[in-house]
Amino acid sequence: MKISNPRIISKDVLLVSSFLIVYLLFCLIFNNQLLIYGIWDLGWEGKLIFCFIVYHITIVVFSIYLHRCETHRSVELVLPIRYFCRFWLWLATGLNRAEWVSIHRLHHQKADLPLDPHSPIYKGTFNLFLGGFEICAQCNPSSLIEKYGTISDNDALEQFLFTKFQSLGLVLFLSLYIVLFGLWGMVMWDINIFAITTVLFGAFAALTHKCGYRNFDTKDNSRNLMHIGILLNGEELHNNHHHNPSSAKLSYLNTEFDLGWFYISILMKLNLAKLRTSPTVRRKRGEYEFQLKKR
Repeated sequence: MKISNPRIISKDVLLVSSFLIVYLLFCLIFNNQLLIYGIWDLGWEGKLIFCFIVYHITIVVFSIYLHRCETHRSVELVLPIRYFCRFWLWLATGLNRAEWVSIHRLHHQKADLPLDPHSPIYKGTFNLFLGGFEICAQCNPSSLIEKYGTISDNDALEQFLFTKFQSLGLVLFLSLYIVLFGLWGMVMWDINIFAITTVLFGAFAALTHKCGYRNFDTKDNSRNLMHIGILLNGEELHNNHHHNPSSAKLSYLNTEFDLGWFYISILMKLNLAKLRTSPTVRRKRGEYEFQLKKR
């Protein structure tokens, strides 16, 4: 799979940015209130609630779809749910599925070893908090993606939109924020991006291998954090996850709560998801080969 470079500004991003600049100039000339507050003038409480809702949806999509469904094949979601998750990840994070999947599969192969792409031991906890996206991008050559980055639903939509125009989603999302909330929308968008990247590469990648408690004596330094499920959707139970990566449920003790499993249980009751009794993974020559079942 050919992976686009998200740091290259495409013509489409420039086009959307140009329309956004024209919109801001129009508001500046004809309607200053629209420029500052947008078309949806929420109070500061409403703005914070909106930011949290966007953040929570993003973490849930990341946890249930990208991590448990796509990377570890522990749960299968119906096609409409998968399409929504793919679009949301493109819009809210700009993440490339194949890149992140390959990074995380390598992480499980080389956990807390020099080749681990996001180990706080070798990359540094502070560096992962501030530059997680960049660090992981540097650790993701095309050979690694070819080996570990096999993904489902690798269709024309994935190739043409989500991969080729990887950075366009973030710009469209920023434009939506500005139209809805004016200049405050830029602040809200920054808050969401900072929170998401901090959680994904700070709390999820760094802290879960740095501090916390252990239920299982795994060969890595994985840890379970305290009960912050509303922030990490159960991903804080990382030692449990490393003990059994193919399990869709990350909680083991009665005192542990996996919010992601709660959502998965609801989806299963609605016939929108089903568990896979065994991961589509086989062991070969000390490496994992991910064999995907056609949907």
